[in-house]
Amino acid sequence: MKPRSMLPLLGIAALALAPLPGSTAQNPTESAVEHYRKGVELAKAKNTNGAIAEFRESVRLRPDFTGAHYALGLALLEKGDLSEAIRELREVTRLKPDLPEPHGNLGVALQRNGDLDGAIAEYREVIRLKPNDALAHHNLALALKSKGDLQGALEESRLASQLAPDNKQWSGYYEALRRQLAGGNRGESQIHFDRGYALLQKGELDQAISEYREAIRLDPGFPDAHLDLGLALKRKGDYDAAIAEYKEAIRLKPDLVQAHTNLGNIYRLRSDPEGALREYRLAAQADPQDVQAHYDLAAALFQMDDLDGSIKEFRETLRLQPNHPGAHAELGNVLAKKGDVDGAIAEYHEALRLEPGNALYHAGLGMILLPKNRQGGLDELQAACKLDSRLCELYEKKKKSAS
Repeated sequence: MKPRSMLPLLGIAALALAPLPGSTAQNPTESAVEHYRKGVELAKAKNTNGAIAEFRESVRLRPDFTGAHYALGLALLEKGDLSEAIRELREVTRLKPDLPEPHGNLGVALQRNGDLDGAIAEYREVIRLKPNDALAHHNLALALKSKGDLQGALEESRLASQLAPDNKQWSGYYEALRRQLAGGNRGESQIHFDRGYALLQKGELDQAISEYREAIRLDPGFPDAHLDLGLALKRKGDYDAAIAEYKEAIRLKPDLVQAHTNLGNIYRLRSDPEGALREYRLAAQADPQDVQAHYDLAAALFQMDDLDGSIKEFRETLRLQPNHPGAHAELGNVLAKKGDVDGAIAEYHEALRLEPGNALYHAGLGMILLPKNRQGGLDELQAACKLDSRLCELYEKKKKSAS
């Protein structure tokens, strides 16, 4: 129901610095790979236009480089260039038809472009290739509901909830569908909410805000409508109005995790660390199994210089999701500040095991290693420089001071 439920199955920042498994470009030219790597780093830095330019050059140099086509498709999808994103993602599915993730992202692009039949076909292909893909079932439920097939949507939503029992958003969506089929829907208010959601996905913020406001006018006690209106207002840059909507959503439903998280994010952007910390703590209390809530709380505690509290929350994040590279790296930073250098190094090594092409992880490890192992630290900084030229100045500076 919330916008993040239709985000791509795999984001750009999650791409490895290599072609997709089984890529037809087994030995892409060195230049094509270099442009691809630059594109990934630019995407991680939220420079979408720069990333697109690098991925295009990579594809130009090596037209059968599947990983570059896929990265380009995801970047275009993030930018909102749907027709071009669809073209690139179709090329990926042509080159490697047995990989489920590109089909899922193609489905998202088609659905955002209004091609529900095409999206449904792609989601079904993901499920054929990977039957237990919870997000594919959930996205298929959304598409079927938009087509008016409520019974089909209910069944797919039920499967998504079974496969991801800790996802309260999806279970809530399933319950809403079940009530709707039983005659307990919110009627006109729900219709406007669904329209607002579709418009928000397309980036049509003014129209989405109008639909959400109408949903709230018809049903002022609709917490999800207040939540999503807050998100649309935040994207418009109207933080005060967004805060008011998030607070109203929380008043109506105090355990609404996403409302606390979103409110905390705005407080953080407004340099109010205490307000952010309060909301992140409430989010983690509302759902102790929510990984992002614990991660955000840990980061806020670190900012407030509560190192022990931050370590505790990062460890809880990793207990819930052991393969979270960002949590390992951030835990390494906290441990380093606390003086546990060996512990920090171990966490950075684990982060790099999970995401070996992350330049910032190499740089972070290098800085921690330098006082203890000068050559090892320089080697890590040099690796960071090779992955991201913006870090070369740091490498040269440390190399010069160490000589």
